[in-house]
Amino acid sequence: MSNEESLLIGIDVGGTNTDSVLLNPSKFNDTETRGVISWNKSITTSDVADGIENAIEKLFSDLPKDSELSKKNVSAITIGTTHFINAVIEQDKARLEKIAVLRLCSVYTHLTEPFSDFPTGLKNILNGYTGFLSGGYYVNGDEINPVLEDEIKEHCAKIEKLGISSIAVVGLFAPMISDQEILVGKLIAKYLPNADVVLSHHIAGIGFLERENATILNAGIIKFAKKILSSFQNAIKASGLDECPLLLTQNDGTVLSIEDAVNTPIKTFSSGATNSMRGASFLCSNNESVQGKTSIVIDVGGTTSD
Repeated sequence: MSNEESLLIGIDVGGTNTDSVLLNPSKFNDTETRGVISWNKSITTSDVADGIENAIEKLFSDLPKDSELSKKNVSAITIGTTHFINAVIEQDKARLEKIAVLRLCSVYTHLTEPFSDFPTGLKNILNGYTGFLSGGYYVNGDEINPVLEDEIKEHCAKIEKLGISSIAVVGLFAPMISDQEILVGKLIAKYLPNADVVLSHHIAGIGFLERENATILNAGIIKFAKKILSSFQNAIKASGLDECPLLLTQNDGTVLSIEDAVNTPIKTFSSGATNSMRGASFLCSNNESVQGKTSIVIDVGGTTSD
């Protein structure tokens, strides 16, 4: 193998184990190795950065002594993690934040409050404050009412008094017209400059309650996500691979940048099951005995099975 080979590193950071693999994409069609050069499994450490750094070192220490490959050959690192969804499933107070929900809805939707269909335990952890604000759009794109800065200022004062610093902003039909949410985000930054603000049109589609729930969950884990993702970056830097792109797997089978993952960690939810499906499809692609047949894929983790 030439020392000019371009290699990939994949790491799965689970609640129990951390799995890593060193891949040569040019050998994916090799039916014997499928491009796998080395791999290892280890217990996930309390300090995530240490576990990732150790896993990367082990990948290269397991190479044959006469191998010309080194870290210089690595072109990208992709990490899949269940840390964020596990925080929600386990209803872990240490990893979740109280949330203030600001609805841009004018006189509508008041009878169905935020958190209305959340499990009681999770609701008690996340539910910190709700404000029904002027704003929102009709389905035809007409504005219901404008955003009022004095109203935003008043709610920000109440949120600050409660010590809440994670805010979910949800506007009626905001995915169609996002101007109001963007304006509210800027106003919150003006009055609460240290708050983490999640705008719903970045998170999901038109369906209101689904989008609101997803925005709430994203806001609830965003501080924890920043901590974990910073650990990932520190581990890559300590391994001497800081110039390699660092990507996170997301639940549609693709990847997102570390910058996007910091803002929308909810997109990593269920990525483990998605990774398993893609992996099963890849492994079966050249196997004539299973082609055209129905397959069941089970992702058995330390916390959940999908």
